[in-house]
Order: sequence, then C-alpha cells, then structure tokens
Amino acid sequence: MNLEFITVKKVESGPVTIHCIQAPESGEMVNAQLIETPNKLLLIDALLLKPHADELRTYIESLGKPL
Repeated sequence: MNLEFITVKKVESGPVTIHCIQAPESGEMVNAQLIETPNKLLLIDALLLKPHADELRTYIESLGKPL
C-alpha cells in the first residue's frame, strides 16, 4: 500500500500484530496504535489532521477486519 502521509511499523507477537502509526511533522508527529487480532482491530488514539486520519482509515479498511 502506498501511503502519502503516515508511517506504519509493525510488531508481531504470536497471533497479535501491533501497527504503530505515526503522522508526519506537519501533523505534530502524533501516534496511533492499531492492535490486530485474528478476528478484529482495536484502535488506540487517532491522528490530529483530517488528511492523516483519512489515510489511517484507508489503511484500516485495507486490513479487512472490523474495527
């Protein structure tokens, strides 16, 4: 997936993946954490600016699991 704004790093531990999402400097470099289990997603925090949040939403939807 080609991301214009956000940076995503993944940490995998067994059946759980933590997606560490960071907004760019223009978005105050805020972070969000997305916890992926085998059946669903849990979002901790969100991003500050709408274009960054929209891109996060697109990323979440690409994972194909309910939030």
